[in-house]
Amino acid sequence: MKQFLFIKSATDVVALPASALLRTEYTSDTSVSLFFKTTKSGKDATAVVVLSVTSGKAGDVINRIIGTTASTSRSVLVYDDVNDDFSVLDVTGISSITTTADPSSTAGATGPTGPTGPTGSTGSTGPAGPTYGAISCGFFDDIGTSIHYLPLNGAPTEQPSDANSYTDWVCPCNIVVKSVQLRGSSFTSSGNLTLTVEKDPIGSGADTDVESETVAVTGSDDQDVVHFLFDNAPVSVGERLKIKIQADADLSGNQNWFAVVVYEADWDTRYTQSSGIITS
Repeated sequence: MKQFLFIKSATDVVALPASALLRTEYTSDTSVSLFFKTTKSGKDATAVVVLSVTSGKAGDVINRIIGTTASTSRSVLVYDDVNDDFSVLDVTGISSITTTADPSSTAGATGPTGPTGPTGSTGSTGPAGPTYGAISCGFFDDIGTSIHYLPLNGAPTEQPSDANSYTDWVCPCNIVVKSVQLRGSSFTSSGNLTLTVEKDPIGSGADTDVESETVAVTGSDDQDVVHFLFDNAPVSVGERLKIKIQADADLSGNQNWFAVVVYEADWDTRYTQSSGIITS
């Protein structure tokens, strides 16, 4: 089971399962707060860890925490303020670790039941407005200069066309695609790499481009992170999300592409009506 390990001092240490992470919030320009569902004295409780971050980097840190939690193979994500060792860049320390019991809960409550999987969906605590989530969608191929689609919803293989069970992800609520991070194994030439967020409205079957971002890649960018930051890429509940990737030059041969999509989800917009057909 993947866990967070927070070490503020020799006597202030806590380990929390990654599955108990409820949300990660921007607290200020120099701090980020992580909220976990846990227990205290037999009652449901919330643990809050406040991280100090480099000024102006709070948003980047949130993206990295979500991306690393979803995609890393490490079983322990360490945030060690004693030895200045943190799992993501631009975290500079731990400001506080607090655990507060829910006064309305009763003794003998069960353990943590937070989000599961890489999509950041909430557990039994119900919707709480915007939260962050991530979709891991790496693949292995030579994309050349043709249009391909990231495998948001299936096995780790990109596709030359969308509208299939590999590429299209049905939004469980209103989301905004915030960023995509790619890591290529080996680049053999330079060129521009473009990602385009697309959506397919309910009852439509026709794609609509939402936003595109282009990053220049060189032959010396092996194992570097190619970061795509979107200004405003919203997709509504029930619509199908797909992300198109295309290079204007043949950047490599067959290689591993490690990819993670970071999005903001508004769970208050999820479907709550009775079972039936939804047409818009």
